[in-house]
Amino acid sequence: MLISAIERSIGWNLVRQLFVWLDWVAFTIFEWVIQAVFDIASVPIVENSVYEDFRMKIYVLLGIFMLFKITITMLGYLVNPDAMSDKEKGMGKMVTRTVLVIIMLIGFPIVFNLMGRVQDELIKVLPRIILSTDMSPESAASQMESVGKTISWQVYGIVFDTATFSEQNGGENTIGAVVDHINDPGSDRSEYAYDYIPVVGFVIGLIMAVLMVGFAVDVAIRAFKLVILQFIAPIPIISYIDPKSSKDGAFASWVRMLTSTWLDLFIKLGILYFILYMIDLVILSNGFTFGGLTGARAIVVGVFIIIGLLFFAKQAPKFITDALGIKSKEGNGLFGGLAKVAAAGAIGLGAIGSGVAAYKASSLSDEANGKGHSFGNRIKNVGAGLFGGVTGAAAGAGAALGAKDHASRAAISAMNKRNANRLALGAAGSTWLGRAAESASQAVTGETMFDRQNRRLKSQEDFVKSASAFQNALKSEATKGKYGVAEASYNGQQVKGNSKSLRAQAQLALSQGKSSFMYTNADGNSFSVSTTDYEVLAGDLEKSEMGLLYEKFKTGDTDAITGNPDLYADYQAVTATGASLGQEVGSSKDLDNSRKAVDAEVSRTKATTRYRVGSVNSQASKK
Repeated sequence: MLISAIERSIGWNLVRQLFVWLDWVAFTIFEWVIQAVFDIASVPIVENSVYEDFRMKIYVLLGIFMLFKITITMLGYLVNPDAMSDKEKGMGKMVTRTVLVIIMLIGFPIVFNLMGRVQDELIKVLPRIILSTDMSPESAASQMESVGKTISWQVYGIVFDTATFSEQNGGENTIGAVVDHINDPGSDRSEYAYDYIPVVGFVIGLIMAVLMVGFAVDVAIRAFKLVILQFIAPIPIISYIDPKSSKDGAFASWVRMLTSTWLDLFIKLGILYFILYMIDLVILSNGFTFGGLTGARAIVVGVFIIIGLLFFAKQAPKFITDALGIKSKEGNGLFGGLAKVAAAGAIGLGAIGSGVAAYKASSLSDEANGKGHSFGNRIKNVGAGLFGGVTGAAAGAGAALGAKDHASRAAISAMNKRNANRLALGAAGSTWLGRAAESASQAVTGETMFDRQNRRLKSQEDFVKSASAFQNALKSEATKGKYGVAEASYNGQQVKGNSKSLRAQAQLALSQGKSSFMYTNADGNSFSVSTTDYEVLAGDLEKSEMGLLYEKFKTGDTDAITGNPDLYADYQAVTATGASLGQEVGSSKDLDNSRKAVDAEVSRTKATTRYRVGSVNSQASKK
């Protein structure tokens, strides 16, 4: 093989296991699709009862149309009697065409049934002619499954030591068995039992699978085309009344399309039988030996011959229909041409990059979330890499299929953008499960879990903002001294008064250079207040004044409410919001404490890793 014995290690084990799993995915898809081609050919698309019901409805509409068409033509004859003798549009031709239309409308279901029977017989005859064997559609599908597995195993010999594996594991000649034995130790336990080349097998298998997917899609499309042509048959048939229709109109186009579509299905099946015959005759029976070539050189030649044959299968229908003079507007179809092979190769290589990016993104997410690099997390990261490789390949294939040209460039660009996005999400702490949870929440409830959390945070922030504004407005009104006598404790004495008057006397004393001043209580008693700490007393009196007005709002005091309608409305709103958040708002002091507590909770929540990651997951799930 191309790679000699390599010393075994945990890292190399993971690499080999990852890529052999990708190989198995690609070649398994190839095997499934090659069988599906024959399954599609043998499955009836529409039941006869459905078609008959549809046909009867069409007949009613066509009967009305025919009556209308004949009436218009007869009126034309009355206006222009000379037209009745016209060789192309005259009465005789109209009668003849009308009779032919009626005959065709009655007879075309019989013709289609006959075409279906001929189709069944042709499917049986084709393998007899090409493969020298009788084969029903069911047995063909079963045999093609075996052929697909054989082709996969033989082609896989270019990247895996299939010969040694077959000797040591007789009866297990499948790529699925290789997955279980890829890291088996060799005789000295320090090397691997089997040589293996990563990446190459996945790229080759992906190319083969993509080519066969395109072939299967074409077969399915043509089956549906035949159904549609059968459904709409009455419309072009009735258009035959118009002389132009039989030459270059709807009827002529329908006949040409029906002929090319019907023949194309059998041409494709015949070509596929021929390709399989050539693969078996030229390659498998020779064991990948060509003109004396052996080993890896012979295998490389065989692989390219197989890929070339599969490309020929894509191009052969158009080639044959053109050679027979049957017009076809079909191109090479899905992934046709060398540009599409390059796209398939780019997707294969890009899938590796996507896997690596997904692995790194998972590791970065662990670091961002404060998780260590434990063995369990490493396994999870490897799983993320495998999944990322597959989804990355799917993204690249989707971009290539949607590109009118430069499919490789479109695939690489799409995968690079996806990888960059994955790494950015991982660095932000986002995980696949987190994004999936947010998407599920969005689908079920109409909003993500982060949106719900953010909605509560918005309510809390609104409460903090409105409570602050209300308390400022409450202080401005309450300190006017109209709502009762405020009380506060100062140096062991109970002070009664007004915060504004206290501050005014303090400022006067300060302007006179005094260290204290005498303040007179509301009850007439006086006591000394220091000019250095008077603000403490003024602040306490201010809080007491706010509490007095707040209490009047709470008890529904008419004078306080009617004198401050806007302030009272703010009181109702802010206390209702606080209560809905589970906060205590029974007094002005309670409201202030609640505001501070909620503000602190909002700050703590926004500072958490969970909130930050939730924001990223929510945004990613909406894209």
